[in-house]
Amino acid sequence: PMDGLSIGYGTGNDRPTTALDNDVTTMFATYSMGPVSVGYQVTEIDAVAANTDIDADHYGISFAINENLSVSYGEHTVDFETSTSDEESSGFSASYTAGSMSFVLVNNEKLNGAGTATNDSEMVELKMIMAF
Repeated sequence: PMDGLSIGYGTGNDRPTTALDNDVTTMFATYSMGPVSVGYQVTEIDAVAANTDIDADHYGISFAINENLSVSYGEHTVDFETSTSDEESSGFSASYTAGSMSFVLVNNEKLNGAGTATNDSEMVELKMIMAF
């Protein structure tokens, strides 16, 4: 509809050859303008088994500071129908590229993994990547 905007919709089944054939629907929108890109996605899983539906919201933003340095941030929330706690994840990354070498820093955090209140985790990575 306009420059820099992408939208999409998808629907299907996650296990079409089994009795646990869940209906899956997802839709997204992304917009890029200059060095900034933002995106939002909604996903719904209508499970065959009673009270096991899953709904998820995702969003992210990235900024290319210059041709070598980029930063990004994203979050998603997953609502498990049978759980009292939503899974909440967030992540930050930064990358610097010089020629064929890149340095990447990633920090991700997850609270209430799989809807379990005590299932929290965090991951930090620092990577050097060389392309030949």
